[in-house]
Amino acid sequence: MDEYVNQLPERHRARTELAELRARIAYLEESGVSSEAMEVLGRAASEIRTLEKIIGKHERREKRLKLTDDESHE
Repeated sequence: MDEYVNQLPERHRARTELAELRARIAYLEESGVSSEAMEVLGRAASEIRTLEKIIGKHERREKRLKLTDDESHE
C-alpha cells in the first residue's frame, strides 16, 4: 500500500506530461505541418495512447489489489 501511495505523484506527473504532449500535437496538426512531420506526430500520438493504456492498466490493477487488501483486513 505504501508503495502505491508513493507512486501517485509520479503517475500524476506522467499523466500531466502526456496531456501536454497531446495538446502540442493537436496544435501542430492544426498548424498544417509537412506530411513527414505528420507521420512523426502520428507515431508520437500512438506512443502516448500506449503509455496512457499502460498507466490505466496499472491503476486498475492497483485499485483491485487495494480493494482485495482492504477486504482481507475487515
